[in-house]
Amino acid sequence: MVQKAMKDLTYSSLCFPEEIKAKGMDSKEDIPYYYYRDDGIKVWEAIKSFVENVIHIYYESDEVVCEDVELQAFVKDIYVYGMRGVKSSGFPKMIRTREKLAEYLTVIIFTTSAQHAGVNFGQYDWCSWIPNAPPTMRCPPPTEKGTVTIEQIVESLPDRGRSCWHLGAVWALSQFQDSEPTMELLGMTTIFLLICVSCLLLVTTWRNRKQPPGPIALPLAGNMLQLNPKNLPESLKKLSEKYGPVFTIRLGPRKIVVLYGYDVVKEALIDQADDFSGRGKLPILERHFKGSGVATSNGETWKQLRRFALTTLRDFGMGKRSIEERIQEEAHFLVERIRNTHEEPFNPGIFLIHAVSNIICSIVFGDRFDYEDKKFLTLINLLDENRKYQNAIQTQLYNFFPTLMEFLPGPHQKMIKNNEEVDKFISEIIAQHQKTRDPTCPRDFIDAFLNKMDQEKGNGHSEFTVESLSSSTLDLFLAGTATTSTTLQYGLLILQKYPEIQEKVQKEIDGVIGRDRRPCMADRSQMPYTDAVIHEIQRFIDFIPLNVPHTVIKDTKFRNYFIPKDTMIFPLLTPILHDSKEFPNPEKFDPGHFLNANGTFKKSDFFMPFSAGKRICAGEGLARMELFIFLTSILQNFTLKPVVHHKDIDITPVVTVMTNKPRPYEVSFVPR
Repeated sequence: MVQKAMKDLTYSSLCFPEEIKAKGMDSKEDIPYYYYRDDGIKVWEAIKSFVENVIHIYYESDEVVCEDVELQAFVKDIYVYGMRGVKSSGFPKMIRTREKLAEYLTVIIFTTSAQHAGVNFGQYDWCSWIPNAPPTMRCPPPTEKGTVTIEQIVESLPDRGRSCWHLGAVWALSQFQDSEPTMELLGMTTIFLLICVSCLLLVTTWRNRKQPPGPIALPLAGNMLQLNPKNLPESLKKLSEKYGPVFTIRLGPRKIVVLYGYDVVKEALIDQADDFSGRGKLPILERHFKGSGVATSNGETWKQLRRFALTTLRDFGMGKRSIEERIQEEAHFLVERIRNTHEEPFNPGIFLIHAVSNIICSIVFGDRFDYEDKKFLTLINLLDENRKYQNAIQTQLYNFFPTLMEFLPGPHQKMIKNNEEVDKFISEIIAQHQKTRDPTCPRDFIDAFLNKMDQEKGNGHSEFTVESLSSSTLDLFLAGTATTSTTLQYGLLILQKYPEIQEKVQKEIDGVIGRDRRPCMADRSQMPYTDAVIHEIQRFIDFIPLNVPHTVIKDTKFRNYFIPKDTMIFPLLTPILHDSKEFPNPEKFDPGHFLNANGTFKKSDFFMPFSAGKRICAGEGLARMELFIFLTSILQNFTLKPVVHHKDIDITPVVTVMTNKPRPYEVSFVPR
């Protein structure tokens, strides 16, 4: 029996118009390389007409329309399956009519042969009509003509024609067989495995071509060996110069899309805010928070907890006078504590951490702690240790290989243990609140949360639980202490470097506030130079260069790229805060970046130290208030005296994995 390849059938059996045959392609070997490129539409119409005839005849009579009975029987086989599928709930709804079935069969025959012809049909996802089928398969040009019969192809198909994927794959495989091979030679199991592997590789390649470009990644390690962990922002800057503002890197097995520059970050976080509103999941934080904190949660949990936190902080005075009075009171305690150093040089970092932490304590716990309180000092020490452990290489490896690192010793294990101690501390305070609270008069954030839990008792899916209260409380501490205290600490170092700037700020303080009255937020609008200095401190130090990681919450199209759901996003802040067009000489500290020519304050859309969009820092208003009142209170009462000549002060940051920190220093506070 003369055996036939699929391309033989698609030419000899479809009754093509004579005008196509007249082109001189008598040899069936020539067909795939010519007729699809020259007469694709006519070929499509011929196939479609043939299929419609087969369906009609099978439905109405037994008449044969073309000379190849085997091909007609093959199409009937698929048609039988299709009509059976019309009556089943599992078959695609769009193929549940005779018209759609005709289109379906036309696509199968046309595409399987067109693929072999070298025509690019990758953009036409015809297999998406079929349940559980992968994207379009692309077959390479053949090396040898195959010898598979129609009977063998049909018999190889699961349930006689279940999927065009199988048809196309079996046919493509036949093109690479040696002369006179048989299906029995390889075995159906081997062929099936080859098909699966080939399609997996093809699908992966197809998807990757549409995603943002990036450097070639190594197995397991990804691009970690190509990046400088001591200065990741600089490594990413070099990659952006090569791959553009949207590119892909792999840290270990995890794929990350990096957004580099103001325009692309604004487009993602503001213009497509919903798509990019997910929070990137870091296993070291997931292990403790379990997706229940204000900053670390996602979906409905995040929406409800964030809405509650913003409302409660506002009700307790964020942006209102009551919180302002608490900050003024804490600033007074800080000033007196500094005064007691009697001009002896010291590192002010721990003083600033205590002061800023007490603001959070007053909001969350209802009262501030004495600076010598043992429980307070234990809490601060645990959080401070964790900030150091967070930058350890073992902790970062935990984020990419959590299963392995779970069993290995290192700083990450100490961080996990510290988190458990912090959770125990917070749980004890929650228990005390449960015993002493008055639902009609909430004292603080915890009381308000417990009241919300009472309101949600009838809701079996409530997001307000003791666990989410503990996580949210810790979230507020982490977000509300390190950022503000480090910014103040860095700012005092910069002002030592530039005594002339310190002098101008003090002159403005003396003119607007004087030496006796406490600074208040109403003063800021009359102090444009001081406001510009604070903004420039935040811009210059670039505290969180990589930003807090985001994710896309669904498959997302972004600048003609495809970003799969749950892909982690790094919307970098460094290229925005150090943009040379918006801020000339961005590496130089210059309050003029935020001043107009007439000395008034100048706003900038590029000022994003708190990020932007739906995940912008919930405590931004509180942080702005703390920075202004604490800094002006210190400079109102003291002049900073460095222990070295001001020109020798190094204000370049200590770059860690997550943050930029000031170099350790000591300073004397000389009373004014």
